[in-house]
Order: sequence, then C-alpha cells, then structure tokens
Amino acid sequence: MSRAFGDELLEVRLRAVMEERAEEVASRAWTSQEMTAELVARLGGADRAALRRRQLLRVGLLAGVLVLLFLAIALLAGGPTRAPLALRLAVDLPLGGAEPGTDTVLNAIQLAVRTPAGGGPLFSIEIPPDGVFNDAVAGSPDGARGADNMRVVAGDARNVAVIGPYNSPVAAAEIPVTNAAGVLECSPSNTAPGLTIGQAAAALRSRPDRPNYVRVATTDDMLAEGAARFVLGSLGKRTAYVIYAGGAGPEDPGTLFIQHFEGLGGTVLGDARLSTADDVARIAAEIEALRPEAIFDGGKGDGAGRLLDLLSPPALTLPFVGLDSLLDGPRSEPGSFLNLAGERAAHAFAVFPANLASDGWPAFVAHYRTAFQAPPAPYAVAGYACAEVILAALQQLTLPPSAGPADWREALRAAVTTPGTVYTTALGRLSFDANGDVRPASISVYEYDGSSEDWTFREASQLTAGP
Repeated sequence: MSRAFGDELLEVRLRAVMEERAEEVASRAWTSQEMTAELVARLGGADRAALRRRQLLRVGLLAGVLVLLFLAIALLAGGPTRAPLALRLAVDLPLGGAEPGTDTVLNAIQLAVRTPAGGGPLFSIEIPPDGVFNDAVAGSPDGARGADNMRVVAGDARNVAVIGPYNSPVAAAEIPVTNAAGVLECSPSNTAPGLTIGQAAAALRSRPDRPNYVRVATTDDMLAEGAARFVLGSLGKRTAYVIYAGGAGPEDPGTLFIQHFEGLGGTVLGDARLSTADDVARIAAEIEALRPEAIFDGGKGDGAGRLLDLLSPPALTLPFVGLDSLLDGPRSEPGSFLNLAGERAAHAFAVFPANLASDGWPAFVAHYRTAFQAPPAPYAVAGYACAEVILAALQQLTLPPSAGPADWREALRAAVTTPGTVYTTALGRLSFDANGDVRPASISVYEYDGSSEDWTFREASQLTAGP
C-alpha cells in the first residue's frame, strides 16, 4: 500500500518504540519456574492450586500486553494510505463508419480495460469518454486530425499510452508528436514498413533515443511473403498475375509480393494497377490472355469485385488472393467485397497480418460475444492484445508512492519498448524488436465459405522466430 511520507516516518518511529517496550516487558517477565520458586519461598507451603492460579494470571497479563503491542503495529502498517493514482488510456481510431469493424476494435479495448486485474494498489486505469479520439474527417482517416488528437493526449500527463492509430498514413502523422512527447503508442493494425524501418522511420522521430511506438500487426513485407508462400505452398500455384495497391513503388504490397514470389521460385506473368473502370476491363482481358494459375490483389479490394464480375471461366475459377482489406464484412454487408463479388468470390482468399490460431483467440471471441452479443471483426483481437500488453506492463512497474502520472507514462514507455519482453495475449505469446515490430511475425488466411456467405478461417503460419 502507498502512504504519504509523513505517515511512513511516524510508523517507523512508533514501531521502534513499541518493539523496545515489548522487549523491556519480556526481559522483566519471570519464567514459570522462577515464579513458582519465589511464591513457595514466601508463602511456605501455601495451597499449590492457588499458586498455580496466580502464576497463570501473571502469564495471561503479560501475553495480553504483547498482543496489544503487536496489534497496534499491524494497524499502523495498514494506516493512512493515498488513493490509487488515476491513470488514463487513450484510443485513436477512424470511427463513425470510416473503416469497417473499428467499432468492434474499440469495444475490445474497453473490454480489456474493464476486465479485473487492470489496476492495482498504486494506480487505477480507465478509458474516459474524452479519451476516445476519432481521426476521421468526412468519412476518411485523416493524418492531420490524428496529429491534433495526439497533441491533446500529450497535453495531459494522465494519458500514459494510446492504442492506435488504425491506418498507416495516420501513424506517419502521429508518431512525430508522440515521440517528441514520450507517449507510448500501440497500433493494432499499421502494416507499412516505413513506420519502423529505414530512413522514412528515422525522419518521423526527433527523439530516436526514446522509442515510443510498437505494433502487433505484421508489416507489409512479411505479409507479402506470407501471401507468396501460401500461393506457392498451400495452393501449389507457380504462376501469378499481380495487381498493385497504388503503383510499383518499393513498399507497395504488389511489389513486395513479386519479390517474394519470384524469390521462392514462382513466375509473375503480368502486373497492373487497378484504379478506374477502364483498368478493370483491361486487366480482365490480360488475365484471360496470360492464363496465370493465381491472382494476387495488393489493393484495397474496391475494384476486385468488379474485376471478378468481368472474368469468365476458366479465369473465374483461379484463386484470388488479397490482403486484410477484403475482410470488410459478410456478403450481407452492403458495399463489402463479398457483397460486390457475390458467388464469384467462391475462390477468394484474404491474408491477415496476425496469428488468429493462438490459444487465446477462442477465449477472446467467447468473452467478446458474451459482452456484446455479436462477433468481433478480426482486428478487434489486435486492439485487445495492445490493451493486454499495456496493462501487463503497468502491473510489472515498481514506482515509489510519490511517483506522479508523468513518471508512470515514462516508465511505461520504456518498459514496453524494451526489446524482448514477452507478453501473453489473445494473439499468443509475443514481444517487440528494437524497431517496435512484433515477434513472431505471423499471418492468418481466410477463405470464402459459401454456406455462411462469409469469411472463415483456413490456416495460420509463423514467418519469424518468436519468444
């Protein structure tokens, strides 16, 4: 328990005095043999039963004094205490429908913080209503809004950490603010490699000596490798057609997939960027002419449904492998990939940047369903895992009672960004490397289930060593 300094000093002095008095009383007490000998000598043959009664009375009085002294010491030990320090956890997500499923991510984070063992005798932790930040503007994630949110978070020392952001471009705008302020960020879903690696990452940090950013999602380079291994290994396909997300840039998932696919022995027969209606028709014609064994779509999937609609057999039966952006809802969800593709999604697969086959996943899903009477979106478990990491790290900190919110913020930042610390989460056992990237890097693959008209888990694989 924590105490004010004056209470601790008073306790020490009183304890010393009481222990001294107890020793003095004990030193002056007679043993039962001494008492008997003295009484026999004085009374010379008095009734032995009376002597025994007097002897027991004296021993009882002495024991009572000692008990009272020790009770007083025990009461002082639990004496005046300081109320637990009220700490806050902030959340930054694109809410209001800007990104499908982010409402379940917020629910999962709040569920983790409400779960028992989230606090302790020295601190309590909560997500207050004004601690939930929306980084969307006009229905789209916005980096400038995210940076403004982080300035508000940094201005209140009680905000010891942030879970978010959801989108990598928003993270690129937020990290300079949180790094300068020393506020820990744990992202459930950022995948851009440049947030943590290379010159792009270095340019985001004015205090590289004070790392503050970690993520539980596997980066795009690892995600592309996992997709390439899935096409070559699980599906047994040796040739592919590749669709870029934005162009053939070095960090585009399409570019990264090509590097890994060809490095593992596969052959890319063609590639293109899908952005307009004309692109859809041209790409469909190229796929049918080139006859690849599989299609990889590194984009957001907004044009994928239209592309599948234009393909004809046998191209329509080719495995269509995309990334997590395809996991935007069941076929019944208006505007989702499955809704747009319909039955033509029968051979579709989506690669997700985390391990959803961990021992903690079923327990999380059951916990979430009980709390909200609905299933969570895939990234909800990643938000839950970020909360688990932060809560576990807070529990392990040993700060003096005099420590304030700013001390807890700094201690938490340093603890979570220390490489190699292992956390047990709903995503399994994980740690972070020196860059803040999760280890092990893992992926999960979903496939379309025609009976439920929704995505269903197929398999998971680990790409790097873990704890």
